[in-house]
Amino acid sequence: EGLVRTGVAYQVGDWLVKVAGSSETKMLMLLMVTVAGLGAFMSSTGVVAIFIPVVLSVTARMKIAPGRLMMPLSFAGLISGMMTLVATPPNMVVNSELVREGIHGFGFFSVTPIGLAVLALGVGYMLIARRWLGSSDTGKAGDDWQRRSFRDLIRDYKLTGRARRLAVRSASPLIGRSLDELHLRARYGANV
Repeated sequence: EGLVRTGVAYQVGDWLVKVAGSSETKMLMLLMVTVAGLGAFMSSTGVVAIFIPVVLSVTARMKIAPGRLMMPLSFAGLISGMMTLVATPPNMVVNSELVREGIHGFGFFSVTPIGLAVLALGVGYMLIARRWLGSSDTGKAGDDWQRRSFRDLIRDYKLTGRARRLAVRSASPLIGRSLDELHLRARYGANV
């Protein structure tokens, strides 16, 4: 939500649309390569979470069903774990066990050739399988599709009466203090 509100997600979406143009094929390939590349060096779950609003924005602009790019997004996130030693915790666990047993461990990019081959196969598979991911003019992809608001999420997840959005004013004594210092949970039962 923060990436959407600050506009970062839309800037990434603008860049993807600018590079891919109106070609869904180029968009799918660029999206998968970008997500797998970022996921090779940071949490794949975090990368996918960052790209969800980007993909929803891009699919709305391109007027295609969100599923046509969401499934490739998830595949690329999974494949990114095969790109480097630090891409996923199991890679590091296996490496440390090898070293502990006196066997030479992996290098940082030892698994990268395999990961690149799997990424190429994944992109190829998604290019073929996308025909089953929904037509380009289904449901939410039309002109009336809009991103769900904070209120929609509160209603859908039955958080009415439990979720609040507050603004901190410029003269507030909260400014400059960490959440730990404020003891909001103990004082007010509030989770931030």
